[in-house]
Amino acid sequence: MINILIADDEEHVREELTYIVSKIQDFNVMPPVNNGTQVLKMLTNNKPDVLLLDIEMPGMDGIEIGKIIKEMQDPPYIVYVTAYDNYALDAFKVNAVGYILKPISEKDVRKKLDLVKRMIQTVEAKEHESNTESANNNRIAYKIDEKYIFFEQSDLMFAYAKDREVFLRIKEKDYLYNQSLTKLESKLDPSKFFRCHRNYIVNINEITEVTAWFNGAYLIKIQDMNITVSRNRVKELKRILDF
Repeated sequence: MINILIADDEEHVREELTYIVSKIQDFNVMPPVNNGTQVLKMLTNNKPDVLLLDIEMPGMDGIEIGKIIKEMQDPPYIVYVTAYDNYALDAFKVNAVGYILKPISEKDVRKKLDLVKRMIQTVEAKEHESNTESANNNRIAYKIDEKYIFFEQSDLMFAYAKDREVFLRIKEKDYLYNQSLTKLESKLDPSKFFRCHRNYIVNINEITEVTAWFNGAYLIKIQDMNITVSRNRVKELKRILDF
């Protein structure tokens, strides 16, 4: 449900808007208010999704409230309600969806709220797509015969290139990977994986030992493998592991 707050200093307008909106699917009418102070209080405590906001109210008017809302991190959508049509520029400046002219027409209210609903649905769809993409990015696929097997990034101990092929160490087994090490690196979480050498990517959380080697290089131990850290990557390794 989309929560909508009606704010107008005229009681008959509040009642009329409440009646109209209550008939529109997917909208829930919150208790109406009649001044700017009450609007700000409701924004703090109840967080409406949409405001039907009168412009000319005693004390703080609708445009002043709009300026405050514009600076909020997750502002509600504003639709102004006014008897005058000379507020278009002011409404634009505070990112309002638009305005409804008094006397109120049910057709105008429905039209504006339909626009708001579509805007909310668009934002939600983008958020869902982003969350899905983020979830998918936590998984990697490798190919066995004609099948693709998916695993969580956290299951990858390390990856290495050998004889122009790339292998993944998942738990205690090595699996052939059908893309380059660089391509794999682009898919991995950089806060959890480290390209220690042109032929190796390691899971930082799986490192059990670090040993100084020769010529400024180091060795990392993961399971039964001693993995070389190139000299030009040692500084970054020390920063990551804080030693």
